Amino acid sequence: MIIAVDGAAGTGKSTVARLVAERLDFLLLDTGALYRAIAWRCREEGLAPSKPPPEELLTTLHLEIIPSESGPRYLVRGRDVSTEIRTAEISQMASLVSVHRSVRQHVMEIERDLAQGKNVVIEGRDTGSVVFPDAEHKFFLTASPRVRAERRWAELKAKFPEKASMALEEVEREIAVRDLRDETRELAPLICPEGAIQIDTSSLTIDEVVARIIAHVRTVRLPNRFYRNVCKMMGWFFRTFYHHQVFGLENIPDGPTIFAANHTSFFDPPIAASSCPEEIHFLARGTLFRYRWFARLLRDMNAHPVRGGVGDFAVFKLIFDLLQQGKKVLLFPEGTRSATGELGPLKSGIALLAARSEAPVVPIYIDAMKAWRRGRFLPRFCGRTSCTFGKPLFWSQFAHLEKKEAGEAFLSALRDAILALKKKRTEPPTG
Repeated sequence: MIIAVDGAAGTGKSTVARLVAERLDFLLLDTGALYRAIAWRCREEGLAPSKPPPEELLTTLHLEIIPSESGPRYLVRGRDVSTEIRTAEISQMASLVSVHRSVRQHVMEIERDLAQGKNVVIEGRDTGSVVFPDAEHKFFLTASPRVRAERRWAELKAKFPEKASMALEEVEREIAVRDLRDETRELAPLICPEGAIQIDTSSLTIDEVVARIIAHVRTVRLPNRFYRNVCKMMGWFFRTFYHHQVFGLENIPDGPTIFAANHTSFFDPPIAASSCPEEIHFLARGTLFRYRWFARLLRDMNAHPVRGGVGDFAVFKLIFDLLQQGKKVLLFPEGTRSATGELGPLKSGIALLAARSEAPVVPIYIDAMKAWRRGRFLPRFCGRTSCTFGKPLFWSQFAHLEKKEAGEAFLSALRDAILALKKKRTEPPTG
């Protein structure tokens, strides 16, 4: 899979691409670093960047990218130039070198070779339009000229103290000149690739941009067939060993939906997934994604790693984006598994999410504690399991109240609904 991140200087694309690659465990290809390496070699040979470099320089570049804990290291003919290629001088030279057809062709071949058969995040100015026009995911980052200049100015002062006296206006002029050159060059000009998702980063933090990209990638990246086949197998497993039953499917609405379930067992997420006829997206602790093979399996089952609860902004934004894309999301509003089976207090984040998204909230009662309760290392192959979907709650039912009162009333109604489903499933019928 290829994720292409394009944009002009100062939009944050390099940092965003690096973090997206880290969190998805993808290979990072920094297009700018490749052009900078060629520019560095031209300077070493005393060549003017405004003229095409000789073919021999390109064929004998011998560029290597070595992974390290601090990020990729770039070697040219065995020499580590990772720091040297990040200077302002090389940056300007790279912009001049990149306009030459022979250079762009050579870099494109390097990129395509490196990406062959791999999961890759690649960033640059024409990755989604020229290098990988068929990339599965394409993003184009923008930002206001002033914001971009302020970011680059701060970056220059942090990395190169000798630039501390450089005026912000001077940086802004340099960016404007570079934009004009990139946008008007004859070969592969800077444009928003066809089908790319545009993200204005002016008022967004890096984490917010990264969360938005990852949310989109994870909602569309996987074939439905795998999810459905696994759900079929899990459904067979629960029916065979636990006589699993499903109730209330008629209560599931079309479109974006928040499923709010009690939580007593590790079986709860797979029970919900195999019981619902539509795909469900889940939140999972980031620590569960430490092992690559298991992380891949979790992602294939629409699980999204998070650090924190629904009340954390990044998590809230992830869920909101999923709902905006018409997805169904399973949440456990208690925040943790109950050791006793009793429904604990519900976190307020789900009420805020319901208010902001206006998505219906379907209460769910999952009966799986006897099969695999908290504290047991392995499940017991006895007992019965069930999943019951209740009638949806809508925030509009509480919108006439004051904000705080509405939130409390919503949580109370949701809690009562889950308890009512539990009573219906666990208490014997009367009469």
